[in-house]
Amino acid sequence: MRDFLREDPPQPSLPINLPKYRFAVYGGLAVILGPVTLWFLRRLLPGQPILLPLQDINPLPLLAATILLVISWLIRILRMWYLFRHLARNIAYSDFIRTCLAGAFVSHITPSAAGGYPFFLFLLHRQGVPASKSLAVSLMDSVNTGLSLLLILAAGAALSPVFLSAASSWLPAAAAGTLFLIGPALALLIFANKLPAGASKLFGKDSVLGRKTTPLTAKAAREVERFKSAAGTLWRDHRPVLAINLLFNLTYWAIYLSTTHLLFRAVGGRAPWLVIAGSQIAVQFAQYLIPTPGAAGGAEVTMALLVQNLLGHGQLVAFLALWRIYTYYFSLFATSLTLPWAICLLRKDQ
Repeated sequence: MRDFLREDPPQPSLPINLPKYRFAVYGGLAVILGPVTLWFLRRLLPGQPILLPLQDINPLPLLAATILLVISWLIRILRMWYLFRHLARNIAYSDFIRTCLAGAFVSHITPSAAGGYPFFLFLLHRQGVPASKSLAVSLMDSVNTGLSLLLILAAGAALSPVFLSAASSWLPAAAAGTLFLIGPALALLIFANKLPAGASKLFGKDSVLGRKTTPLTAKAAREVERFKSAAGTLWRDHRPVLAINLLFNLTYWAIYLSTTHLLFRAVGGRAPWLVIAGSQIAVQFAQYLIPTPGAAGGAEVTMALLVQNLLGHGQLVAFLALWRIYTYYFSLFATSLTLPWAICLLRKDQ
């Protein structure tokens, strides 16, 4: 514990260059692409181009989905705070929440929804958390996320009587996505001891890269060494924290995936929880291959392909609209409120 919490030298400020309108352009595209995609789907899918009447949408599942969505976000923030609390002990709880939400917002507007976690770690760095240590902690969280999804898929497969007949459309994508999430993160943690040697070859004084950019490469080598130390200390001395993080992960994902199933029920859909949860997991990973801001547009098409045989035309379009509103637009607009704070933090001392 003492080694992991040892004070590091002051973290130097990195130059920040925020193009004036980039957030606005990405955010605008993310907001527009979803509705435009739903309009095209409404026209292109087989059947009558009509929407499900509002009176046919069951309000009780919608209410339950709203409650579960709020609970899932509270657990998500608590999970991150519990994991990072030793590193972020000098950060106010309110600022840590803003940091988490700002990272989520950036995921919603960056291509392939891939920028949020790096942005979250960078905001922590700006608040004095060493990048190498926060990276080690975040990689362990990624491993636990993948393990949680695999456990949910395995439990659902054991309990669902229609698993084999309903899994062909999404199971390969869901399983491949979870393994892809676990593999690189786990490899970096397991082979952390070998990273300093590799960094020495790459950034050493006798290497071409080292001779050209000596100050930067020396700093990179030091960060790699800190990462090795943090990864080893985390696994050796903080296993209870990692076990509780896994429990938080399981709880978060079970509740979050249940939100999608409730929305499916709200439009009159009938399918086992596992089928809808598995489709959500598959879309969760497919979005990393979709190059639009926040994977907008592509996410709707992917989910439509996975569940189109389970719903009528009007039900499908209504479900997709509700699903994106609950799992994307609510979060997009709520997390955007942290943007002024994040920009002020990034520009501080510049």
